[in-house]
Amino acid sequence: MTLSDTQGNTRAFDTMDILILFLLLAVVPSLLVMMTSFTRIIIVLSFLRSALGTQQSPPNQILVGLALFLTLFIMQPVFSQVNTQAYQPYKDGRITREEALELAQDPMKEFMLRQTEKKSLELFLDISKTTLPEGGGRGRTGTL
Repeated sequence: MTLSDTQGNTRAFDTMDILILFLLLAVVPSLLVMMTSFTRIIIVLSFLRSALGTQQSPPNQILVGLALFLTLFIMQPVFSQVNTQAYQPYKDGRITREEALELAQDPMKEFMLRQTEKKSLELFLDISKTTLPEGGGRGRTGTL
């Protein structure tokens, strides 16, 4: 499969690029729930709806839409940092795909560390028998 830009340059997509695209399409909803503030926002909006005494007004679709909008608003600085540090250098060919993925993890880890209670993090680190590197660093993302 090849695509051409406005100058007529073509770039062939290898099988790995297409596989990664499909994988991202399948995984992005899970990442949205696990790595952003979406879950907190939708829970608060649901509590607010219950506190107002309404069962289905506003509908769930409206609540999810509001939660998505607020999540994107809150996460915009993190996404901007990922774009600057990882995506743009990868797109320009200055770094490899693996380096881009590694660099993209750092801003997300910083965000998740700021949103995690210290006691909860210590509990999961103890359960997994791991330690967090000094300053967050390049530790395991799974524990966060």
